[in-house]
Amino acid sequence: MTFPRYRDVDIALLLELVRLGRAVKPHETYESVTRHFPLLSDEDKAAVRKDGRTRVWINMIHWARDHLRVQGALDEMGSGIWSANSSARGMLEGWLRQRGGTSAGSFIESSRSLQEYLGRDWAQALRARSGRVLRLGSGTQREQPLPQTAAVSERLDLEILQGREHEAITEDLLGRLSGMDEYAFENFVARILEALGFRDTRVVGRPGDGGVDVMCMLRNDVLAATVAVQVKRQQSNVGPKEVSYLRDRWARKADKLLFVTTGGYTAGAREVAEEDELKPVTLVDGKELAGLMIRNRIGVQAQVVERLLFDEEFFAE
Repeated sequence: MTFPRYRDVDIALLLELVRLGRAVKPHETYESVTRHFPLLSDEDKAAVRKDGRTRVWINMIHWARDHLRVQGALDEMGSGIWSANSSARGMLEGWLRQRGGTSAGSFIESSRSLQEYLGRDWAQALRARSGRVLRLGSGTQREQPLPQTAAVSERLDLEILQGREHEAITEDLLGRLSGMDEYAFENFVARILEALGFRDTRVVGRPGDGGVDVMCMLRNDVLAATVAVQVKRQQSNVGPKEVSYLRDRWARKADKLLFVTTGGYTAGAREVAEEDELKPVTLVDGKELAGLMIRNRIGVQAQVVERLLFDEEFFAE
């Protein structure tokens, strides 16, 4: 089994808390949350952290509770007792709709699992910062094996925290970018390119611009190359026609071609971008754009904090 992504654990835990409609202690949710992830093996559920006591899977549920609290979906009703608040259901319905769910209200009122509602592959894999899947369980290829006894690395907790923060800020950035109008987004992309070292950046997007919104220069001590940039602020995928249009109109006018969107690209668009080996179109999708901003601290601030978590299992013994 591949451990599920922590965002998916958030959804499963919030669903169960909304369904319960009352304040509960964390251990009361373990079984109901776990049923939404039937591919978790017994070995996965039994794997423990370095302390030799705390189970990795249970710790992930505690992370989810803490994240839901930070997001404002939970209220503390007593020491270690939490309840979904008045905003929790609306937040949950929004998350379910983002995953393609329909009739979210009736699903929440039912006893169906998320797998039954969203499909077998609804939960994505937890990934390390290297991008490789973290796996536990027999019968599964171990792309990045983890110890199965009291030596499960504390690195997993750090990766969960770092991954959670990365995913949350990515969503925040894309949400902000998607809320801009086309002209504001074009100017924003120009600012990002300048921060990344491009020079002579100017917004040229206008009716009849031939598919180019930003022009800039890529300079170093050896050469200077003109770059033509097409910008699309949209959630849907960019298709091959738009990429082909940029290349056909600007391949002879610019040294480099760049396409930037807040959405993604179809497989056909990516094939078209690589058709001309001498002058391919560089594609940057929404997540890659957010990743550039995060890595280069553009519109993002880094803070160092100490994180303390209550050890529920210690006091439950």
